[in-house]
Amino acid sequence: MEQIDLDSTKKDPVDSTWINGTIVDKENGESIPLANIFLKGGTAGCSSDFDGHFKFPQALKEGDTLMFTFIGFKPYQYIVKADQSVQNIKIQMEMAASIECGYMVMGEVASNQKFGSKPSLWKRITSLFRD
Repeated sequence: MEQIDLDSTKKDPVDSTWINGTIVDKENGESIPLANIFLKGGTAGCSSDFDGHFKFPQALKEGDTLMFTFIGFKPYQYIVKADQSVQNIKIQMEMAASIECGYMVMGEVASNQKFGSKPSLWKRITSLFRD
């Protein structure tokens, strides 16, 4: 006769979770290429590809927070759940208010050299025959 431990038949929580998914614009559903994804309080991170797909490079634990950032969009936080070993998620990012209002960032370039265009080959040749 074999004795069965009832506690061993319960489903154990997943120790580590792999995250992958897609990042899209919440307004129009278009993918967001080259968005940054990083572990909050950690050093691991990755970027989405040109179709908005990503695969985080390390396994995560329940409660870890992933940060999603992209220029012109509000940062998005995703808290990892330990219900399965692989999670395929869809992140919908919202535009930041400053971009919707039409703000533009401009800069200035300083140079210490005088700008002058170089003479063309034809002007250099004709200058040889002048007095």
